[in-house]
Amino acid sequence: MRFYLFDAKWLAPLMVSGVVAVAGCTDDKYDLDEVDMTVGIGNGELTLPGSSTTNITLDDILDIDDSECVVTDENGDYVFRQAGADVEPVKVRIEQIVITENTSQSFDVVFDTPDLGGIPNVPGRVTLPAETRTNGKVHVFDYSDDNAPEELVSLKGATVTEDFELRVKFSQDLKKFVPQLTELTVRFPAYMVVTGIQAPAHTQSGAELSFKNVGTAGDLVIKGSVARLDFTADDTSLGKLELKKNNGKTSIDLSGSVMVSAAFREMVLDGSPLGNARFSVSSDVAMSRFVVTSAEGQFDPTIDLTDLGDADITGVPSFLEEDGVVIDLYNPQILLTLDGDMDVDGKVRGTLTAYKDGAVLKMLNVPEMAINANSKTRICICRVSDADVLAGGYDQVVVVPGLSDLIKTIPDKVTFSAVAKADKDKVVEFKLGHDYMIKPSYAIEAPLAFADDACIVYTDSIDELSSDLEDIDLGNDARLEITADVENHVPAYLEVTAVALDVAGRELAPGKVKVDVEGVIAAYNGNRSVSTPLKITAKQQTKGALKELDKIKFTIKAVAKTAGAPAVTGQTLNATKHYIKADNISVKLKGKVTVDLN
Repeated sequence: MRFYLFDAKWLAPLMVSGVVAVAGCTDDKYDLDEVDMTVGIGNGELTLPGSSTTNITLDDILDIDDSECVVTDENGDYVFRQAGADVEPVKVRIEQIVITENTSQSFDVVFDTPDLGGIPNVPGRVTLPAETRTNGKVHVFDYSDDNAPEELVSLKGATVTEDFELRVKFSQDLKKFVPQLTELTVRFPAYMVVTGIQAPAHTQSGAELSFKNVGTAGDLVIKGSVARLDFTADDTSLGKLELKKNNGKTSIDLSGSVMVSAAFREMVLDGSPLGNARFSVSSDVAMSRFVVTSAEGQFDPTIDLTDLGDADITGVPSFLEEDGVVIDLYNPQILLTLDGDMDVDGKVRGTLTAYKDGAVLKMLNVPEMAINANSKTRICICRVSDADVLAGGYDQVVVVPGLSDLIKTIPDKVTFSAVAKADKDKVVEFKLGHDYMIKPSYAIEAPLAFADDACIVYTDSIDELSSDLEDIDLGNDARLEITADVENHVPAYLEVTAVALDVAGRELAPGKVKVDVEGVIAAYNGNRSVSTPLKITAKQQTKGALKELDKIKFTIKAVAKTAGAPAVTGQTLNATKHYIKADNISVKLKGKVTVDLN
């Protein structure tokens, strides 16, 4: 006995096929208890009455549980996020400057023979009618560093560690006839900043020490330190300090003199003639070398910052790896941090390179960025400097318009090579012989918000149809029609296609079963969603071909633009706020259906 009927046993998965085709998700995610399974028969077709789905969120559709690079943030937004590998800090160092002695020589500074002005030369203390004065260079020296660091561009000042001892000595005749000088002044070169003076009562003005009523019976001992060398000193009367660049060689020359001025008014006479007496001041100076521990000026240290890190892209969800996927994102970002204690600002430019299976996919040049001195520099490299980026409080925002091209095809790895240098135009204080550190790190942060060319692909299927169809004979014109009105609350157009597969998962040969999809599901534009009619038809083209049908594979492409409609860009996909809902789902089997119940 034969009957024409519509077997509800396999209509259930066909009903779900409507949901899969419309929403692009697996059939086990829906509760069919509320679907009216009443079968209507009449006029050559079998129909399941209309029904609807609940809101189907992107969280239901997109499986990212095993993803290592696509995550949802606190508010449910999808973000492509991958941290770069840890990179060892880079050392930046300029060696110390050591200025050593070349020549050093002391001289006598001689008084003219005092003019007694008619005073009898008889034993006793006398006051001269006028002061007898002298001044001159008591010590002359020359120091240099002929192999100064080449990183020195210019110098304003240098902090040094050098103690000195100046011993002012008085000739025997001066001791004999002049027991006390009314004044004595010692003046060092203007470029020397002398500190920590240990000496009898005195006053100090810059590099000049002044003494009053100096006894000549013993040496005047002056101890102190040269704390700094001033390369900007205008007074060169007692010597010069120079940084020289010559034929690629850097040197520092330091030449100078110690000047002594002295005067006396009183003498102690003993009646002996003064004509042969020698009244003089001399010195012994102990000053070995100048070690520069830090300097103020302009510097160009080598910054061996060639690698900002690699990011291995792992755990990519399937909807980003299907054929046809184009990851054209509205505003991907590279978040670069340069944590350093270097006292000079730096500059760095770089190249981002994406690799797939060992081959280069894309290379992008990143323009020059500033490294702030002695701080953590946070840089956002982005495609668009929008309000969200500016709200991030970055030290710099660098716009690279083609940044999305780096991940249009998801790479296996992204490398960030760099060339760094100091900002040699700025005057700073730099420690010499000290290891400064710069540690780079970066992460890829790309909200899944579409740009014009974006396309992500989701596939699913209805399986094991062959077991439901093997006992059914269908006429040549038999076809299955699934229709629905789809409300899309996702900011993307949905283009649906479908193909028929056999039990081995192969596409059925042409001319057997043809699956057509009519309608592109309109995109949510951020303000309102619209309802789009969708129709899916699976038509048997060769008698018996439907018995070979085991699966219907659906491909849903989410795109930013489609023909005849404005592009929808810049809206980040959200796991819970974005959803799809299908109303008026109808499943019809048209044509002759025969089942042998014997």
